[in-house]
Amino acid sequence: MSIAVTVPSRPAQPDQSSRHDMPDPLCGARVFVAEDEPMLLWALEAVLGDLGCHLAGSATTVAGALTFVAAESFDVAILDRTLTDGAIDPVVRALLARGTPVVIASGAPEDESRAKYPGVGVLRKPFKEDDLRRALRTALG
Repeated sequence: MSIAVTVPSRPAQPDQSSRHDMPDPLCGARVFVAEDEPMLLWALEAVLGDLGCHLAGSATTVAGALTFVAAESFDVAILDRTLTDGAIDPVVRALLARGTPVVIASGAPEDESRAKYPGVGVLRKPFKEDDLRRALRTALG
């Protein structure tokens, strides 16, 4: 037995993200990524390009991230909560002190990350492209 469903046609509604009077905050955004998993870093770079962003730089350690943050400017950061040499906390503090939006990407429970980093965007790993798009748009406000 099969069931046929008829959906009445409606005029297309404009997608808020594609309206011409509202520029997409992701278009041309420079993103710094701190991630110690090479395959995830590579995948993030590809997805960021698909979203219209540019990879400003990356680091696999807290020390490397602090060095990059001190020397470079960018629009937003995506930070793995824990890198090979420890927790990302000093990098988060440095970025928030200078007013740079931060998104924490972590496999830890979302509530735990939100409690540890109030006011910072959180992405639960594994995440989808739409989740990343939403998190970056929210961070760039």
